[in-house]
Amino acid sequence: MIIHHKVNSTDQLRLVPVEDGVEVDVRWNSETKDVCVSHDLVYDYCIPFRQWIAEYKCSLLIINVKDSQLEEKIIQIMKPHHNIKWFFLDSQIPDIVRLSRLGYGNRFIPRLSQYERIVPEFYELVNKEYVWLDTFGEVDENILSMLPENSGYILVSPELHRKPENIKSMKEAAQVLTHYLVCTDFPNQWR
Repeated sequence: MIIHHKVNSTDQLRLVPVEDGVEVDVRWNSETKDVCVSHDLVYDYCIPFRQWIAEYKCSLLIINVKDSQLEEKIIQIMKPHHNIKWFFLDSQIPDIVRLSRLGYGNRFIPRLSQYERIVPEFYELVNKEYVWLDTFGEVDENILSMLPENSGYILVSPELHRKPENIKSMKEAAQVLTHYLVCTDFPNQWR
């Protein structure tokens, strides 16, 4: 499955095939006092997340949390959308631990890279269906050897680290994985 990277407008969202997934960036808008869709700090208007999610039709949603302690607000917004399979990405460790203790650990996807390891105690708290695998644009055999068993993997496509020339080698290396998805700006290159 393809996960379209940084789909931060409803115009972009409408173009994503329903069988694909989406990664969206959310943060707090201190002016409107609400969760909004934006990768960068909010200085101007950004679409409220409630408005964005009302148009969501795709199969999988990765919510990239840009500000700490938004998760509870997002959980409340997502309650009526029980038909959407969704997860948090890039939440802070204290937020993950706190919400895992409240029964929401299955909403957090762990990250694995040459800079981030999966500690067994942490892995017990979070979702085991997927691991966010970021090789920072390079094929890294060491990382591939550390993958937890029985998980699917969401690969970060090389162009997200300004290395589009590595897409072909990443696709070849990914063939050893039994189940993977890819987060990309170039979905047609992964089909």
